[in-house]
Parts: sequence; C-alpha cells; structure tokens
Amino acid sequence: MRPPAAPRRPERTAPPERDTLPQRDAPSEHDAPAEQTHDAQPAVPPREPPSADADRAEEAPAESRLVRVAPRESSAPAAFGPPRVSQISDRLAERESARRRRTGLRLGVLAGVVAVLAGLGWLVLASPVLALRDDAVEVVGAGGYVDGAAVAAVAGPEVGVPLARIDLAALAEEIEQIPAVQDAGVSRSWPGGLRIEITPRTPVAVVPGDEGTLLLDAEGVVIATVPAGGETPAGLPEMTVPLDDGARQDAVAAVLEVLGALPDELRAQIVTAGARSEQSVRFELADGARVEWGSPAESALKVAVLSTLLQVGAAYYDVSAPEAPITR
Repeated sequence: MRPPAAPRRPERTAPPERDTLPQRDAPSEHDAPAEQTHDAQPAVPPREPPSADADRAEEAPAESRLVRVAPRESSAPAAFGPPRVSQISDRLAERESARRRRTGLRLGVLAGVVAVLAGLGWLVLASPVLALRDDAVEVVGAGGYVDGAAVAAVAGPEVGVPLARIDLAALAEEIEQIPAVQDAGVSRSWPGGLRIEITPRTPVAVVPGDEGTLLLDAEGVVIATVPAGGETPAGLPEMTVPLDDGARQDAVAAVLEVLGALPDELRAQIVTAGARSEQSVRFELADGARVEWGSPAESALKVAVLSTLLQVGAAYYDVSAPEAPITR
C-alpha cells in the first residue's frame, strides 16, 4: 500500500515590480546648479523619528494631558455675584451725602422764604415807607353842608401809621358821626394815602328854633343850624310839629318820611307840613291849596296821583286813599 502524499504548500509569487525612476547621478562640484522654476516644490525636511518621551506622552491617558490653568484675578466686580462690603459702604455713604445735601437745600430755601416774608411783614406793618401821609387823604362827596376839611381831620391821628394797621371800619364810623354825613366809606390808596367817600344828608324840612333854623333830613337828624337872621335854604317846607313834644314824635317821624319820599319839584311847592298823628299828614301849598296825605304808606302812588291832580287845579286834594282821590 502506498503512503499518503504530503500536502502541497502554496507557491509563493513574486511581488509585482514597481516602476522605478531612473536615478540621477549626484551632482558634482563642477556641475552648475539647476535653475529653479516656479513649479519646483520646497524640499520637505526629513521627519525625525519619535523619541521615547513622545511615545510615553502618546501612551498617557487623555485626562493627564489636560492643562490646568489658574484662574486670573480680576479687579472688576462680578456681574451677578454678591456685592462686596466696601461697595455697600460706599453706596450708603453716597446716599447719606445726597440726603444731607437735599436737607441742606430745603433748609436754605425755607430760610430764604422766611426772610422774605419777614422783610415784607416789616415793610407793610412797621415801615414808614407805607405809612399814611398828611397830604394823601382824599375826600370825595364833600360840599354843601359837609366840610371836607372836617372829614379829613378825622383821619389826622392816623398820619404816620402804616396803612395795613389802620382800622378802616372804625374810621368810617367816626366820620359818620359828623351830622351832615349819612354814609362813609374808607379805602387804602397805596403807598401812603386814604380815600374817603361820603354820602351827605339831604335836608327835607326846616324847623324854627330859639338859636336859629334847624335843617332836618328824612331821618330827623339836624344837619345844620342857620343862625337867626341868616338865609334859610329855598325850597324847604317848614314843619309845624314841635320837635320837643315827646307825645308827637311819631307824627314828626311820619312827616319827615313823607317829605323825604317826595320829588324835589313837588317838595318845592310845599310851604308847611304837619300832622296830628302819624296817620294824618297834611301839607299847604304855595298857592294856598291844602293836601290831605294820610299815612306814609303808598307814598309813590300818592305822588303820581297828586302830580296828575295838580294839573287840573283845585283848592283841596285828598289822596289818603290814592285809588279814590277827592278834589274840591
């Protein structure tokens, strides 16, 4: 029996031949250097073989190769970090300084306002600059039975007193004490004057007396006295009711009230006026006619009726009931 054949080994094939470039002879010293062209590439230096340190660096783990960089200290404060104690102290100091400045400013303004008000108060209440001058008192409405000089003399004690301290109401009341003055009003005329406006009383009747003729207004006030032998104002009737008769004071008041309600044209036609009581006022006209007036009530209507009847002419006129007058 034949022994088994040994296994055949695979035949080795030669590797394919690479194309090799023809090698140039090394240049000699006598050879001229070749011209370099723009297409020639620079010679790459040969790479040195890796050292043992490099091999160990490549074999070290990646974590050991990380470089730890120390944090850099910065002088700027962190954007969102907590403020430092010194910064808080600086801010508090700035706020306190600002508060003190505001307080000082307010106190300065307040002191200035107080000083201005004090100066104005002194100027108005105590300074002679705004005091009353003796040549700066103006009287309006004087004349007739009202003496303007007498009115201005009432304000004489106030000369030199600051206008703001003069009691105008009290001064007006004092002026109204003058018999011929019915009403008075006083106002300041800056910087150093007074303006006095008066309403004089109007006489409506005369009453003969022992010392002369008395001029009475509608309120029974004696405006003036005409001395005996003096000229009595024309156009004023004589009142025949005695003034000193206490029981007939109502009659005196009624006569004067009626005379004060008459127009000047009609009053000028009356010669005498009297009354037995306040309900029986009567007149006597310049032509001798008599007028029965009655009470002071409805005087305006009675004036209109009597003015119409006087155009007809009569010796007696009764207008005590103006809706049904009587003439004879």
